[in-house]
Amino acid sequence: AKQGRDRRTQAILPLKGVILNVEKARVEKMLSNEEIRTLISAIGTGIGVEEFDANKLRYGKVIIMTDADVDGAHIRTLLLTFFFRQMPELINKGNIYIAQPPLYKVTKKRKQKYLYDDKELQKTMVSMGADEAVVEVCNGETKRLGGDKLKKFVSLLEKMERYDKMLNKKGVSFKDYLGGRREGRYPLYKVIYNGQERYLYSDGELNDLVKRHQKEKGSSIEIVEEDIEKGRNGEDSIRVTEFHESKEIENTVKLIEQEGLKIETYFEELEKRKLPPINLIYNGNKMCISSLCELLTKVREVGKSGLSIQRYKGLGEMNADELAATTMNLSTRTLLKVKIEDGIKADKIFSTLSGKDVQRRREYIETHALDVKNLDV
Repeated sequence: AKQGRDRRTQAILPLKGVILNVEKARVEKMLSNEEIRTLISAIGTGIGVEEFDANKLRYGKVIIMTDADVDGAHIRTLLLTFFFRQMPELINKGNIYIAQPPLYKVTKKRKQKYLYDDKELQKTMVSMGADEAVVEVCNGETKRLGGDKLKKFVSLLEKMERYDKMLNKKGVSFKDYLGGRREGRYPLYKVIYNGQERYLYSDGELNDLVKRHQKEKGSSIEIVEEDIEKGRNGEDSIRVTEFHESKEIENTVKLIEQEGLKIETYFEELEKRKLPPINLIYNGNKMCISSLCELLTKVREVGKSGLSIQRYKGLGEMNADELAATTMNLSTRTLLKVKIEDGIKADKIFSTLSGKDVQRRREYIETHALDVKNLDV
């Protein structure tokens, strides 16, 4: 990192090991820690109500740069805890930043590109695949999709893939959901009442269901959001899962079907439904595609063919030129500015992640574990 910096305007402060957790430590212990003392000295503002002076800040930007693995995330959290507790004014004034070193370097035909997350990698492979392949839709007359048209079409399939994951998180099969289309509309709610499950397509249908059951039972019916209170399921309640993405799914399906394809073939094989075939042509070879879901996979495979993918687990795996180009060059680097929009909420999160209450931290991790991405263990 030191070799890749601009010596006129940039300084590097290497910190050894894991920094002290200031959330748990007394002031005396914090000030006796060598890494903390070095950090305070380098920043120049001092700490504490009486000694802190933001005007003495030695640098316009204080940038936290850590590895993209679990240890790096831990160190970054501890440093953010330090700034939030001891120098909050630097966060409020917009002086604290987080560097975004790339997670991947991909090379194809001597062209290099740095990518910052798995989503960007998948998008790059799809884009490269769409550049090199052509799709034939044989529906009466042969229709060809290539270049930008194929990219737009495959981007619709990527959206469908995201919807699949979103609905799976809600415990709903995307295949079943697509099969629940009624007059071009997709379900807005899934309800469970008295052990029976059904789809509803409007707020009016939900209101009618509630009124009908209230009339039958002669008492009020409680509506319980299923993803919030999964454990509750009584005779006096209706468990409801709302599909906020239903309109978006409906619009995406319309665009796919404008290309002469049936959305039922996203999962189901074309042959089984006796529908016209889809062919993927790449390098002079013609490949028969069985479903739209498979088409997305095959386009990615074409994009991945001949692609060299290097995954960085740490800054130490990058040489000075790579660090300079990706994390230190003012014109090419990506920085995230640290902001505190809700002080009370931020205080609670830092206390949870870095405080002494182990049970509270465990519950937080268990609640949010499925949302974590790019986890290196």
